[in-house]
Amino acid sequence: MNYRKVQPLQNTITFDIGGDPFKESKGNPTSWVVLDMVTTGMLPKTDRVIKVMMRRYVNGVANDSYVSLINPGFVLPKKEEKLTGIKSLDLTRAPSFSDIAWHLVSIVGNYVIVSHNAKLFVSFLNAEFERAGIQRDLKFIDTEKLAGEAFPGIKDYKLKTLIRKLNLLERGEKNNELSNVDAVACLYALCMGRANAVPESL
Repeated sequence: MNYRKVQPLQNTITFDIGGDPFKESKGNPTSWVVLDMVTTGMLPKTDRVIKVMMRRYVNGVANDSYVSLINPGFVLPKKEEKLTGIKSLDLTRAPSFSDIAWHLVSIVGNYVIVSHNAKLFVSFLNAEFERAGIQRDLKFIDTEKLAGEAFPGIKDYKLKTLIRKLNLLERGEKNNELSNVDAVACLYALCMGRANAVPESL
């Protein structure tokens, strides 16, 4: 199978969040999985995931990471190639979602998923799991919503904007394949540190 495990960064940051890793998404978990993905569109029922990026944090420390292209089973239109930067030829060499589904299940486990625009990403993940014959009850926390509450007054809460405004990444990390994942992890930690009561209102 054409997937690879990415080792955690050598200078891994430890996040001191506090709480119970198995609480509902209204809780404040110390352990979570940060999810980022690339899709062919915005509709989970008809569009497909073509790249998944994950990093798992246990007690605030990154302990496992995973990146894979995913073959959607069709040729990507040229405009989608340009938009995503992913070539159809590369996808033909990649595993299908069903090939890696159980590996993703093992990474997510019972942890809460932390993501920017989490509802959409988790909807895509659920749709892909369902196609693979897997039923999952995924809990999630949306850092876009958290950031809006923790940092009011910012023009917009797109991840790109927050990376710049809040200096979420070091210069050398910005071109890393997992840079958005690391940015979301930092954003989550910042939001939790800035607004102790935020989880109560999620």
